[in-house]
Amino acid sequence: MNLCPHEAATLDVAPDEFLTEDGASIECAMHGARFRIEDGVCVEGPCLGEELALVPLRVDEGHVVIDPRWWWKP
Repeated sequence: MNLCPHEAATLDVAPDEFLTEDGASIECAMHGARFRIEDGVCVEGPCLGEELALVPLRVDEGHVVIDPRWWWKP
């Protein structure tokens, strides 16, 4: 989910731009926190050890499908 666990800020520096320049991790544009792509765990920054909220999805015949019963609850 496009939401930093530190201050509930969106992660992207511009629409759909989430990765560090080297493409090795996800970076919060506001705080500079870095998250592992594989599991969303913060490995650097003010929310060290916290995790990004995962969105349950599946790929069905080439389409990404999110369960319509899922929604984010603060």
